[in-house]
Amino acid sequence: QPEEGDADPLIFGKGKKKKEANKEAKRQRAAALAAEVERQNERRKEMDEERRLRDQEREEVEREREEEAMRVQAEKEEKERLEFEKWKDSFTVDSVGSGADDVHREPQNLLKEFVDYIRSHKVIVLEELAAHFKLRTEEVINRVNGLESEGTITGVFDDRGKFICIEEEEMAAVAEYINRKGRVAISELSLEAGKLINLTAS
Repeated sequence: QPEEGDADPLIFGKGKKKKEANKEAKRQRAAALAAEVERQNERRKEMDEERRLRDQEREEVEREREEEAMRVQAEKEEKERLEFEKWKDSFTVDSVGSGADDVHREPQNLLKEFVDYIRSHKVIVLEELAAHFKLRTEEVINRVNGLESEGTITGVFDDRGKFICIEEEEMAAVAEYINRKGRVAISELSLEAGKLINLTAS
């Protein structure tokens, strides 16, 4: 029996164990919290890395797209330049007025006018086309053949000195009709082509 004023060893032992248990619980909570913080930090790093890689990939795609656009533009400009060099001596440059008021039609503009004239008139009498641009009929035929070869215009010559301009979309529509129908009689094809191909001057 412990004397009055003396601590009960049993109670003291229980109190000590309780304190140690509390300390251990706090330590475990702190360790768990630290582990969670570390896990979140690692996840944040992973997300940052994923975002960086996505941004890098997007920038690479955009760079490649810009380079491709520049390449296509450069090829287009080079093609136009070569086409201009090829055709510039084929046209007669007209001048209107005199002195400082002279208005010159540039060869490059004449080439565009030449193509636009064919596309807008659809059915062109070659002699009239030659007269309009002050060329020989033989030169006009050569120029039209050249533009056809380059894919600038499409169409057919008839046996009456005319060129019939047919747009690629119209040619594709006729081809699609033939593929869809299979064997087609000439009369039926002519009738359908008349519907699909617009020969009215614009």
